[in-house]
Amino acid sequence: NYSKMYYDVSEHGWAWIFAQVILLLVFTETLIYWIHRALHGNFLYNRLHHIHHEWRESTPWVGVAFHPLDAFFQGLPHHLFAFMFPVHAGVYLVSVSMVSVWAVSIHDRVSFVRWPWLNNSGHHTLHHWYSDYNFGQYTTFWDRLCGTHKSPFHGCEDVPEGVLAETWLAARHD
Repeated sequence: NYSKMYYDVSEHGWAWIFAQVILLLVFTETLIYWIHRALHGNFLYNRLHHIHHEWRESTPWVGVAFHPLDAFFQGLPHHLFAFMFPVHAGVYLVSVSMVSVWAVSIHDRVSFVRWPWLNNSGHHTLHHWYSDYNFGQYTTFWDRLCGTHKSPFHGCEDVPEGVLAETWLAARHD
């Protein structure tokens, strides 16, 4: 009874279900960007996050290769949300499940969608290669706003062949 999680949609209505999804995305996207960026500062990087970045060429397994405190910090915004805002249990469950699936999918170097505003595997591959770009969770919003965005379409010609998936290389020439 410490959180604001609820189980019956009628407690807050369907409008709030849709509104909380948007608020949850904005809340977590913002906090995770800043937490991830802080994890790249010398103090936290050397103690926690370097473990995740031992692999410059990511694989799906890298999506779950974290120091336990690193994983705690990056998951914290999803859990904080449930203590700060009324959140339906189903929305919460989908949220924490989706972020786990997303963490694996952005490390597999296969992008099903190559939208520039979506922080997909092309962006995250460059994050592992350069380490100081593309800190966002689902979008490139904060990276674009804060000058930490690097597009897999332009300006990464120094990345060796085979690091970026072939689909990204083909898209550069489209």
